Amino acid sequence: MSKKPENEESNKPAKKNTSKKNKGKPKSGLIFWLAFAVIIVIAFLVARGRIASVLRETDFINEVVGTEPTRITDLVNSQAEQEDIAKQKKAEKAAKSKKPKKAEKAAAKAKKNQEAEDELPQEIQRTEADLEEREEITIKANKQEKIEKTEKAEKVEKNEVVETPKTEEAPKAVVPETMHINLCFVQIDDSDGSIIRRETIRTVEKNTSPLTTALNALITGPNASEAQKGYISIIPPNTKLLGARITNKTAILNFNEDFTYNSYGVQGQITQLMQIVYTATSFSTIDNVQFLIEGQKIDYLGGEGVWIGSPLSRFSFK
Repeated sequence: MSKKPENEESNKPAKKNTSKKNKGKPKSGLIFWLAFAVIIVIAFLVARGRIASVLRETDFINEVVGTEPTRITDLVNSQAEQEDIAKQKKAEKAAKSKKPKKAEKAAAKAKKNQEAEDELPQEIQRTEADLEEREEITIKANKQEKIEKTEKAEKVEKNEVVETPKTEEAPKAVVPETMHINLCFVQIDDSDGSIIRRETIRTVEKNTSPLTTALNALITGPNASEAQKGYISIIPPNTKLLGARITNKTAILNFNEDFTYNSYGVQGQITQLMQIVYTATSFSTIDNVQFLIEGQKIDYLGGEGVWIGSPLSRFSFK
């Protein structure tokens, strides 16, 4: 009887150990499930955006539940909105950081110009069209002008004569230069028959031998207007001037032999000599005249004996 209690006492500690072992099993299982739940939650939180997007795209909640619970719907919508906002910000940031390409700039500029042209009044648009047309015409004209100049230059190089139309001009009247000569004629007084000296001025064409011109005009005689005034010449009609020169203010005049025959006698010879001397000495370069007959110096003119052996001046006839 005394051994039974000992056995009971010896069996008691063994039960306690068994209970302790049984108590340890549920604690480790709980920790495992807690850890698993935490991992699930973390995975859900990390991939909740994708989960929400997949749920929304596949319409999983409506298929399973029928109507989305308010909490899940809000979560999906808020997540989608956040993703849209993030994408929009990312796009705006990328747009600001990147410069527009040249093609985009050109397209934008062309679009802007087209809009500006569309806004212009029709009159301005037509004016611009006219200006463009005129510019094209001017360019064509310049090209044509260059071609013509080139062709003309080539013709000149080939020694081809390029005829240019000449405008016919009326011939201009050439007005010759003139000079004045003094001539000595005479006039017979009707009352007493005396001889009066008459000097006149003529305008003739200018030349290099004014003395010869004056003496030949004197020998020829008075013109119509002078004859109307009664002027005459006593110089013999067949007289000819053979030569004339000036030496030391002396005019050396050579006449033909007819100069010696005067029908008016001695008075006529004196008068003809006076006419020659006054006409010759009207030039400032001549003071007196030496007469020659057929190139010879003689003392007397004609048989009457009028002295011509030395130079005669105006004082010789006072």
